[in-house]
Amino acid sequence: MFGYTSSALAAALLAAGPASAAVIDVFVGGAGILKFQPEHVTAHPGDSIRFTFGAKNHTVTQSSFDSPCSPFTDAHGMHTGFFSG
Repeated sequence: MFGYTSSALAAALLAAGPASAAVIDVFVGGAGILKFQPEHVTAHPGDSIRFTFGAKNHTVTQSSFDSPCSPFTDAHGMHTGFFSG
């Protein structure tokens, strides 16, 4: 059994500090490359994914695995719009 009081536990958690959010870079396209680099990422709540577009025309659109060619149309979906590089 631990001998922490609730105030001691709260102080210990505050001393640990907040977890820092990561910025994950994804490169899209480029000279003769038509893919995402890296192809897969693991993001956690609070992380940001930054897309950098190479040559050619690109968009980033959120969809489901069940219907990858149909973008989400509700407020939870993300779509960057057309980007010409």
